[in-house]
Amino acid sequence: MAGLIDFLSAGVFTDKFHVDEQSIRWQNGIVAKLHASTGALLGLFTCLVFAKELLGDHIRCFRNYDGTDSNIDQDAFNSYCYITTTFTIPKHTGKGSDGNAPYHGIGPHTPGDEVIYHSYYQWVPYLLFLQAISFYVPHLFYKFSQDGKVQQLLNNLQNVIQYNEDRADKVGDVHLYLQDYYGTWFWWSFKLVASDFLNLINVIANIFLVHWYLGFNFLSYGPQVLSYLTSDEQTRGPDPFHTIFPKMTKCSLNTFGPSGTIQTLDSLCVLPINVLNERIYFILWIWFTILTVITIMEDISWLFFIAFRTYRVNFLARFAASSYNDPHGDRIPNVRKKLRKILEKCSFGDWLMIYLIARNLDRRTFTEVANTIFEPKKGYYPDEEESLPHNNKDNESLYKGSDY
Repeated sequence: MAGLIDFLSAGVFTDKFHVDEQSIRWQNGIVAKLHASTGALLGLFTCLVFAKELLGDHIRCFRNYDGTDSNIDQDAFNSYCYITTTFTIPKHTGKGSDGNAPYHGIGPHTPGDEVIYHSYYQWVPYLLFLQAISFYVPHLFYKFSQDGKVQQLLNNLQNVIQYNEDRADKVGDVHLYLQDYYGTWFWWSFKLVASDFLNLINVIANIFLVHWYLGFNFLSYGPQVLSYLTSDEQTRGPDPFHTIFPKMTKCSLNTFGPSGTIQTLDSLCVLPINVLNERIYFILWIWFTILTVITIMEDISWLFFIAFRTYRVNFLARFAASSYNDPHGDRIPNVRKKLRKILEKCSFGDWLMIYLIARNLDRRTFTEVANTIFEPKKGYYPDEEESLPHNNKDNESLYKGSDY
């Protein structure tokens, strides 16, 4: 609310606007951010399911009262059926299949009939919560592995902050830092790239976890639903929503009769919670599929970056402009060519550090930075050093003919 008020009042009040640079940088890529956002989405689903259960509208059972079970409280019966298991009978495929099957999976059964018990809905919010945590693990691993290096290195280099006299010094600091630490980022880069591959492992593990949890029906769940929704009503098969997430099930409770004999009380139970569950897992099937595809594409690109130096050099060189005008108005040419020559001498770890610098700066600023850096082991200012004498003979020549 405070942020909305600040936004609406921006044209009225003229206080100095404060920019938090840490919040505007994308330290990891869009795919990694989608994985972290998936954790937030799963957290939202967790809250929805928990709220549905806490409100008590998750199961409703009803029976034909004949006077023999009047001592069974309805709420107690509902709770019993929810915390144990309800069941369906697959041979009853719904209205019209036989005279005793008004709903899918509901009808009389004999001891030899196949019975499917349903108790997974009790654990759905807990599973969603664990999945939400799992999608944050690669993000946290990346964050701790990155260790704030890029944030600290690029502090006050964003163009949203007014230019000041420290800007040139800050650009120079980036050059000095790279020259000091070239060749030392192998394990650092390994952990950052590993976090992206961990995203792929995590999403695939989540898919197969849900597949196992839903009785090995999750992988085919999405295609079945899409096929059902797009097919003709007269020819399409059973609704997969009802097959995997039944809204009507049966429940049996054994109790004692007036004479002490065991009586079995049968009931039909409506599961409103499955109306929410079926939609949640259909959304997750679609999203997990999309997320898996784009994560595989990103990881393939990482393999190309690691294996082919030319590919990664050309990719990063495009972040810099060919030339730019310095603060004095002078035209600085061949910046991209110079950067490509530097990158040819860099290891993958060095390349990744420069890549993160490029991705977290605008094009103009990165071009200025690229113009100041040099190849590994070239020294801080090789252009100036080449213009100075390198041995004592050169030094003596400077003083020849002088009064000294």
